[in-house]
Amino acid sequence: MRQYFHLLPVALTALALTGCVQDKPAPRLDSTDRNERIEAVHDAQNRYGVPAKPPESKPAKPPAPVIIPSTRLSNAPPANIDPALVGRWKGSWIRCEDYQFAADGTYTCDTLPYTFKGTWTVPSPGTLVCRYTLFGLPNSEGFTYRIKGDTLELNHGSCSTTYTKVR
Repeated sequence: MRQYFHLLPVALTALALTGCVQDKPAPRLDSTDRNERIEAVHDAQNRYGVPAKPPESKPAKPPAPVIIPSTRLSNAPPANIDPALVGRWKGSWIRCEDYQFAADGTYTCDTLPYTFKGTWTVPSPGTLVCRYTLFGLPNSEGFTYRIKGDTLELNHGSCSTTYTKVR
């Protein structure tokens, strides 16, 4: 038993030199003593560093205006619109679509299964371009057209369809 008592002072000295044993307990944040809590905060800052400052709060910028491409911003008539096309055109077949072209550059195409809404322009005389969205995807169709009185002839590639103006 005497052998163990000789090793005890050597072991305690080794622990004290390595920092495992301290003179007093570490300060606690949950202590009732105010000074001990302050000391605990300073001790934590020395060990782990000072926390970063929160970023400065800057006033928020106003949101940018949202411009929808099909929305017109002025009351002037749109460019590249043929006034002769404005109106409702009924197809010549039973299953054929009906077109309604508005003077503001919008149009509606009624077919048996769907109704398409979009915009139309006349990029060059005799050429009609209709833009619409189908299942969320933008689409564009180009036609050549000819108007004779109350009759509109639309040519799409090799397909030609005749429409009559509805009054």
